[in-house]
Amino acid sequence: MKKIPCQWIFTVIVWVSAVVTVSSCTPKYAHLEEGQPKEAVACIACHKKVSPRYFRIWAEGPHAIAGVTCLDCHRAEESDPEVNQAHFKYYEREDLPYGKREYKIPIRTVCASEVCVRCHSDKADTLRPGQS
Repeated sequence: MKKIPCQWIFTVIVWVSAVVTVSSCTPKYAHLEEGQPKEAVACIACHKKVSPRYFRIWAEGPHAIAGVTCLDCHRAEESDPEVNQAHFKYYEREDLPYGKREYKIPIRTVCASEVCVRCHSDKADTLRPGQS
């Protein structure tokens, strides 16, 4: 049986440790921001901190896997009576992250069923108005 030099064993241990360290330092959900518009990246970054439970539900669910962001379902028109006003006013505070006009996007907290039907037309009969 051929002996393996200690240098080789040490080298392998160092490389494995480096790979494990790098992979554990990479944020788990970093890939979700790739290729998304800056407004969607702002949603992701903020909601990771502000509402981590809801963020995780989305991030580990079928919508995130399909590349569907918060804005795809929750974006609304300014005139929509369902616009979350507190969320909308956040962007008027320049002392807060993303508190800039360019990120001021009206959103609904709850999606209307007509939003879901855009992609889930097969479920149109089962969705009630206002159901997300």
